[in-house]
Amino acid sequence: MKLKSYNILFRILSYLSDRTNGAPIFVKYKLLLGTLIIGIAGTTAHAQKKAEVSCYDTIPLCTPKNKELTTKNTILLGSQSNKNDSLIEKKGRVKDEHGEFIAGVSIVVKGTKNGAVSDINGAFSIKAKSTDKLIFSFVGMESREMSVSTMRGGEVIITMKDSDMILCYEVVVVRHYPDDIYRRTPKKVTKLPYTEVQTVPVSPVGNLESFQKWVQNNIQYSEQMKKDKLKGEVILSFAIDKKGKLVDKKVIGKLSKEADKEALRALSLSEAWKPGINYDGKPIKTTMTISINFGNE
Repeated sequence: MKLKSYNILFRILSYLSDRTNGAPIFVKYKLLLGTLIIGIAGTTAHAQKKAEVSCYDTIPLCTPKNKELTTKNTILLGSQSNKNDSLIEKKGRVKDEHGEFIAGVSIVVKGTKNGAVSDINGAFSIKAKSTDKLIFSFVGMESREMSVSTMRGGEVIITMKDSDMILCYEVVVVRHYPDDIYRRTPKKVTKLPYTEVQTVPVSPVGNLESFQKWVQNNIQYSEQMKKDKLKGEVILSFAIDKKGKLVDKKVIGKLSKEADKEALRALSLSEAWKPGINYDGKPIKTTMTISINFGNE
């Protein structure tokens, strides 16, 4: 029975008690009913309070859990970002097309001032991000750009190519410093023109002009070149190493496939030279160019 019904019954008993001048039976039931109503009212109020507290207390309890989850996700994303932005050390060695390691190569992180220089063994070490790119540059050679992400494994070998430039009788001078564990200065590489070399290389037929004429006289015209009435010049680049051997032969000014091939053939007929001598009295590798004319036979 609901509390409202008990209240109505209590009022009826109170009315009868008043009308009968306080009859014992009505007074007795009135008191019992009043006690019952008070007990039921207290129980109902307690239940409502419990339900109210439970309702409002449950919602805040969910909030810290969501907040903790969000915080963990934020920390995870932050850790991932820091991982991508962290610097990693990359080591390697730089060499030329002939397999010789190069000192003094500049290695720079693209778009920054962070850089390094290869030592006397061509070795280098630089710190960069996995998303960075490294630029390798050296005088007389083509610059290279390489992504750090592609430089996998331990020591990376970087090969640099000679640039297609005309070097007119130019001498490459390499100065070596004594081995010193405390010296971190890489060996310096400089180039001196022919007029500043103490002793220039000498061909089997004389100076450079005489050698150019000798190569010109060894040119043989094929029937096809005669038929095409080929006319023009081929520019050749080559070097005389420290032992006087003719090396690094290549065409840097082309005319035609047949003419280029014939010019290189005539150049290769040369015997050993006397190598160039540097100011320290030691042989030095010398690079030079000559031009061969076609159509003037």
